[in-house]
Amino acid sequence: MKIVRQYAVLMVVFFCVRVLAADGDFYRLFQSAVTNSYLPLQRQSLRMDSPLLVDTNNTGFKLTNVLLHLERLRANGEPSGIRLGMKMEDVVARWGKPLWIDPQCGGYPHFAYSEAHVYFEPATNSVRAFHADLAELARTLPTWPTVEDCLRKVGKPSQRIYLPTGISHLVYEASEGRIRLSCNSDNLLVGVGWGPEK
Repeated sequence: MKIVRQYAVLMVVFFCVRVLAADGDFYRLFQSAVTNSYLPLQRQSLRMDSPLLVDTNNTGFKLTNVLLHLERLRANGEPSGIRLGMKMEDVVARWGKPLWIDPQCGGYPHFAYSEAHVYFEPATNSVRAFHADLAELARTLPTWPTVEDCLRKVGKPSQRIYLPTGISHLVYEASEGRIRLSCNSDNLLVGVGWGPEK
C-alpha cells in the first residue's frame, strides 16, 4: 500500500511539472499549433484562436500613459515593459496572452492586443517590432498628447516626414532600430512604432 501511495504522489508531481513546463514554453506551444493546425492550410493570414494561446478577455490598454511610455521607449527602448529581442514567453508574462495571433503577418508571427501589435522573428522567437494604434485609446482619455507635447518630452527627432495625407512622422534613431511617432492632421499623436526600418 505504501508503494502505491508513493507511486501516486510521484505521478501527481510529474504531471504538475509537465503542466508548469508547458505553461512556461509558450513558443513551443505556438510552434506546435502552427505546424499541426495552421501551416497545412497554407493561408497567408489566419488568426489563431486556441484558448491555450490567446485570451479574448485581455482587452485592457497597454499604453495608458502615452508620454511616459514614449520617454521610456526613447531612453531604454522599452515601452510598458516590452523591448526588442524579448521572447514570446516574456511578452506574455508582461502583457498576458494576446487577443489574437496571426502566425504569418507579413512573414512574421504577430500578437494583437487592444491597441498594440508585437511582431516576432520566426527563426529566433524574439520581438522584431512593435506598433501601437493609439486612436482607440485616445477616445478614453480626457486630453491627448500633441506633437508639441511629444517634442517637449521625447526631444527633437532625427527626421520629420510629412505625407500628402496630412499625417506626419517624427523619427528617432535608437540603438536597436527606429522609433516612429505618427501624428494626424490635427497634430495629435495617433501611432507609435519601433523596430528596424522597412
